[in-house]
Amino acid sequence: MLPDRFWERVEKTPTCWLWTGATSQGYGHIRVNGKVHRAHRLSYEDAIGPVPDGLELDHLCHVTVCVNPAHLEAVTHSENMRRSITAVTPAEIMRRSITGQRSRQTHCLHGHPFAGDNLIFASKGRDCRTCQHEKALRRNTIRVDCPTCGRSGVISNRARHEREHSVSA
Repeated sequence: MLPDRFWERVEKTPTCWLWTGATSQGYGHIRVNGKVHRAHRLSYEDAIGPVPDGLELDHLCHVTVCVNPAHLEAVTHSENMRRSITAVTPAEIMRRSITGQRSRQTHCLHGHPFAGDNLIFASKGRDCRTCQHEKALRRNTIRVDCPTCGRSGVISNRARHEREHSVSA
């Protein structure tokens, strides 16, 4: 049961229940039993129950100060980012929208599919194995006119070619 002072800070409109109390980063918050809680989370837990582990609350109405539990759904972080269309600050809008766009991509910029063996999960997100392989080949391929061995043209393994010269020298 939420304290009366919680409901004193809620303005019920025909759609959303707007939090009029303190906010931080665009979300309402309130201190209960000496601890600061997000207002929408308290409302959800009071009406529906605890948020399952590994999930977070998504505002289906896209109003971050809304505490109407009917407007909240427990989803994964990636699903929440995929759904996001609005945010509080311009930087947050940019971060969320780019994240949302990338999560919906099915192919890399060069048209290779993000699927099966071609999909790599890197620290920066998903990556394309084909593009990584082509980038490695370009990095290790050089065009030379080697004065030491007299070879001319493309050498596909720069490191091996340099080692051959250091051994023979």
